[in-house]
Amino acid sequence: MSANRFAHLTHRTSDVPGGTLAAWKFKGLAYPRHAIPLRLGGYDEITTKENASRCRTKELFTNPRVRRFNSPRARSTSSFSPAIGALFNSTSREARHLGPPGYSHHCPCISESPRRDCEFPFLAISCVCAPALLMIQLTHSFAHNHWVPAWIFVATYLFIAIESSRGSHLDRTAAAFCGAVAMVLAGVVTLNDAYQSIDWNTIIFLLGMMILVAHFQISGFFDWIGVRVVLVARTRLQLLVLLVFASGILAAFFVNDTICLIFTPIVLVVTSRLKIPPIPYLIAVATSSNVGSVMSVTGNPQNAVVGIAAHFSFLGFLAHLAPVALVGLAINAAVLVVAFRRDVLHHTLEIQDNSVAVTIDRSLLVKCTLAALLVIVLWIFGFSFPLVAISVGAFILVIGRVKAQNVYQRVDWELLLFFASLFVVIHGFQSSGAVAYLIARFHHGLEGNVVSQLFAVSGIMLILSNLVSNVPAVLLFRPLVESFPNSHFLWLAVASTSTLAGNATPLSSVANLIVLQQTRKKVRISFWEFARVGLVITLLTTLVAIGVLAAEHRLFGT
Repeated sequence: MSANRFAHLTHRTSDVPGGTLAAWKFKGLAYPRHAIPLRLGGYDEITTKENASRCRTKELFTNPRVRRFNSPRARSTSSFSPAIGALFNSTSREARHLGPPGYSHHCPCISESPRRDCEFPFLAISCVCAPALLMIQLTHSFAHNHWVPAWIFVATYLFIAIESSRGSHLDRTAAAFCGAVAMVLAGVVTLNDAYQSIDWNTIIFLLGMMILVAHFQISGFFDWIGVRVVLVARTRLQLLVLLVFASGILAAFFVNDTICLIFTPIVLVVTSRLKIPPIPYLIAVATSSNVGSVMSVTGNPQNAVVGIAAHFSFLGFLAHLAPVALVGLAINAAVLVVAFRRDVLHHTLEIQDNSVAVTIDRSLLVKCTLAALLVIVLWIFGFSFPLVAISVGAFILVIGRVKAQNVYQRVDWELLLFFASLFVVIHGFQSSGAVAYLIARFHHGLEGNVVSQLFAVSGIMLILSNLVSNVPAVLLFRPLVESFPNSHFLWLAVASTSTLAGNATPLSSVANLIVLQQTRKKVRISFWEFARVGLVITLLTTLVAIGVLAAEHRLFGT
């Protein structure tokens, strides 16, 4: 190790009477010509030339505290001396030969014999440098310890799994952020590596779509759709079926969380005025938004990750998974009707005109519609997902003439931070070698035919998505899917089953939590009341997804 380690420590004789060794200044400079490095008790130090001739062991050991501190026993039992001493001793030999040109190093303190080394306590520099050097050594040790990133990853995913609603003050975004910072502090990834590990294509894609969806929200479009669904229905059964398909199809293009956020208040108002039980319709909004969002890359964040990572075209993704979503919506409606048949069947609605007042900004809605059509057309012609999304987002900001603050308030910044942090955590976990180990373990079990692969991947994603949520599950599973030569249908299985798994329990997806949180003051939906329907919907729709993808593979191949 080079003696330049101490190039930033220079002695300032002007501040110290008599030139004694006491004050140090941090600079990015080399040694001054009037200073020479000395070996003091296993450490390298700098003292002035005039003070070098007076360095004597006897003079330095007049203080009993110094003698006690520098005794071999004290040095061996010091909590930090082994770590710091190891760092300093590695430079001692080179340091003895530094100094001003022509100066002869004959100070008694400079000796090859450890017994003759001057053992100055060196308290000033220890207080300043010991913590920093200890952190450097610990960081270096952590970076080469494969267990450290694995434990950080496990702790991060554990906090994501329990999050704030299950007993922790940290929500999933805070847990992922702290995990990413821990990976950097532990030296698992450098700061530059952390920047590069973030998939900026996904972040930019999500940001652009959020800006466009925010303008649709401001225009009143979603409110108008919800009210029209109510006015068209004549029975409770019709209202349920229309709500299922309207929520599902809109979620495919405007993100499932947004649809739940907009439709839940409308359902609460409408069911209250029509005097009908709200629970079947609220659960329908949550489950159908999840099922319908399977259809498109814009349906949910995990689809965006899969679409960008696997380089799907917009129409290609839609063609493969639209049948899964449409059949799944039909199954969703059927299960809800059976589960709540007493509240839904054989009941008419007392239609009330203008039961919910809606204000529409027609000019803004026209602009939003044109922007959305532009996005779809450009994607059809093969332009980049993130480039089109962010460009149209900027375009609607300019032509929409909406106050930017109103748009920013509707952008899910927490989700963007969550994604960026997870990319860093996953990258650190990969550097530990654990991902390669998991790939080696699971790769052999997934080398069967396509149907067995689809069942295996779907089963793993169902369990993993309910343990740590769907987005972290997809990011964790991504390296494994990429290791297969023909991963086209495996990607589709990951996208569909990670989304469909969100219907299993009230805590399985953010869309479910949005509905529950918005209704908690007026309607109480118990865990079992949701899960007894959600589990059936999850299992049936997952089997449909596997069957559809297997049929598509048989008909069209890879």
